[in-house]
Amino acid sequence: MYLFILAVSSLNGKCPLRQGLRNTSFPSGECLDGAFSTWVSSLNKMKAVIRYSLCPGLRNISFPSGEGRDGAFSYFCPVKLHILAIAAHPDDIELSCAGTLIKHAQMGQATGIVDLTMGELGTRGSAELRLQEAQDAAKVMGVKVRENARMADGFFRNDEEHQRRLVAYIRHYRPEIVLANALSDRHPDHGRGGRLIADACFLAGLRKVETERDGVKQEPWRPKRVYHVMQDRPFEPAFIVDISTVFEQKMEAIRCYKSQFHDPASTEPVTYIATEQFLQQLAARDALLGRRIGAHYGEGFASENIPGIATLDSLVLPELP
Repeated sequence: MYLFILAVSSLNGKCPLRQGLRNTSFPSGECLDGAFSTWVSSLNKMKAVIRYSLCPGLRNISFPSGEGRDGAFSYFCPVKLHILAIAAHPDDIELSCAGTLIKHAQMGQATGIVDLTMGELGTRGSAELRLQEAQDAAKVMGVKVRENARMADGFFRNDEEHQRRLVAYIRHYRPEIVLANALSDRHPDHGRGGRLIADACFLAGLRKVETERDGVKQEPWRPKRVYHVMQDRPFEPAFIVDISTVFEQKMEAIRCYKSQFHDPASTEPVTYIATEQFLQQLAARDALLGRRIGAHYGEGFASENIPGIATLDSLVLPELP
């Protein structure tokens, strides 16, 4: 079993087996070339089957130590996330809940992001630049994965096609908690995205809603909670997360989007979020939210269900005088 896993994992990169096959001189002829490509295709299909069917068992196998073992396991088994943040545009997450993601990542929990669109309709910058900025911000936040669903900015809909596409991401990463766009906001993509994400999270738990990834049928998975972030329009939050210790790191992640926010040297049009005051106002909002729970900075969330606590000791006790 281990040799098979090592062989298939070699298709993904550094293994000597892959290099050896590349350097082997086969007799010429279409038959052997076809046989080799068929072997590769078959192993890729087997990889997908193992990824979705045998990952729990692989976690219990004692492999020899070394990069081969770790590489094989990570190749077959996708990261299971504790928190998956999903939002309409690159920078939505940073502006609304980066502090919360950073804090949980620092606790050793696996976090990730799926951006629904590339933000290609944005006045400033370009889709390609925003994708790079999003990856730079992901490094600052310490998330394990960041993907882009490449839905149409401004025109995606909460319909079956988009729900199924999003269900596949949810089932792939199997998060316990999903953070989603606000259900109502200044930008129509935010409210529409928030409802799409919430609906997809429910549908992801239905066995008869069938989806595939890498050609393999996925198993149902429903996140335990969906929380909606605060964006442009303030609301009375269901709870507030203390982000005092990571606030500066949140602002660093936001500033990765150099094309979107205030730059006195920029020759591009000044937009709603590119004014000099915008980030100052964001910081002031986080400070006001923090003060409500006796902290320096906070991020507010809405929940369509009432959040529960195990004991009263789970509550954050004020630290400010």
